Amino acid sequence: MSDISTLPVNSTRLERSLETLIRNAFRIDVPIGDLWNPDRCPEHALKFLAWAMSVDFWDDQWPLPVKRQTIRQSIAVHREKGTLSSIKRALNAASYGDVSVIEAKALPRLGRTHELGRSWKLGLRGVHWADYWVEVSRPIDRRAADQLVRLLATVAPVFCRLRAITVRNIQYVLGANDWALGTNIPLGGTFRTEVNYG
Repeated sequence: MSDISTLPVNSTRLERSLETLIRNAFRIDVPIGDLWNPDRCPEHALKFLAWAMSVDFWDDQWPLPVKRQTIRQSIAVHREKGTLSSIKRALNAASYGDVSVIEAKALPRLGRTHELGRSWKLGLRGVHWADYWVEVSRPIDRRAADQLVRLLATVAPVFCRLRAITVRNIQYVLGANDWALGTNIPLGGTFRTEVNYG
């Protein structure tokens, strides 16, 4: 671009300054195509790309590959939003690993299910047809569990209710290896113990 002015001789100082500003703005090398690509977008601009792609849940503390994967999966999640596959896709993009989602309608039943009033659910009481549970196969801390709850709230159907998050393959031991609580521990679960003296 040339530095020759196209303004008339009687232009004001403000007009000449604006011309210089605009000329210099065109000299900035802005990779517009890269800004819209989650794989090539600079790291400092990823949160703006996430906003533009309508990512529902974003955490600035995520590692870079997780941020890029979340943006990449955004369109697919929105296409299927409110379905089981969108929940699994969003959890996979947020690097929660192998996650199982159990729906209340998938619980085992007794009796003939084709007749109204002739079937009973096994297990938990007070289960509603829209309840679901999530089982995470890798260790997560309380902060990650809170993020998981917020993420599920953005992709799960509005009428569904999260009942519990269970962390698999972890064994909590209290004391000197005296009380093993088991391998499927629900977050926020309470454990009652009875101690007899004498």
